[in-house]
Amino acid sequence: MKFINAFFVIIFSISAVIQYNDPDPLLWMAVYGYGAIVCLLAIFRKDKRILHYLGIIIFLAYALYLFFIP
Repeated sequence: MKFINAFFVIIFSISAVIQYNDPDPLLWMAVYGYGAIVCLLAIFRKDKRILHYLGIIIFLAYALYLFFIP
């Protein structure tokens, strides 16, 4: 499992760096950075459920915010 998490840390990190030229880079860098951090913490068995729930709540709230913007 550590190999898969390490693979996704690399992929998410590369994706975050690539988003630098995007029109809204901070949003996508945060999304990919969050994924990389969660996978990195899972490698060292330091991940907590609250981190997962907090990410879901934050990204769901932002998605709802974007849904209701005219």
